[in-house]
Amino acid sequence: FDFSTFCRPIVKALEHFGVHAEINGRNDMTIDGKKFSGNSQTISGNRVLHHGTLLYNTALDMMEHYFRTRRKDPSLQDETPTQNRMVNLRELNPNLTPDRLERALVAAFARCFRAQPAWLDEQLLDESSIDRLTSRFSHPEWTYPAQENYDFEVSERFPWGSVTVLLRREGGMIRSAKIFS
Repeated sequence: FDFSTFCRPIVKALEHFGVHAEINGRNDMTIDGKKFSGNSQTISGNRVLHHGTLLYNTALDMMEHYFRTRRKDPSLQDETPTQNRMVNLRELNPNLTPDRLERALVAAFARCFRAQPAWLDEQLLDESSIDRLTSRFSHPEWTYPAQENYDFEVSERFPWGSVTVLLRREGGMIRSAKIFS
């Protein structure tokens, strides 16, 4: 799966409201060059976990404060304020309410994947399963796993994103590695 597999239904849903969105780069979606969605995914065997954001009513002026881009090369710095490079979906069409957007997204995903979505009702889940999962995922070890003492780190930015490599070396051998993109 590439990112467009999961982004295409969102583009289709927005067309319902007369909003023309585009899939740009590796994992972004834009409208008139302004970003309204960022996506990420991981693949393990025959499973894909994909998630993303939709900016609907976000305080874009606050994003500048929370998201700082690290760039080694000053020529790559973009001086345009974040709020001028982003857009909230809410601003684009007064009929684009959260409820209508949800319905349009469900319909678009159903069409694109040729499947009817199944609504998950939490009342149908047994309490012992919920308690077991809550216990497992609420532990700090799940959120913050034990950290290796990496002795080498390199990061590089590319037009499609960034890559960071962490290594723990011992006796001329790589004993542990992590790669983030």
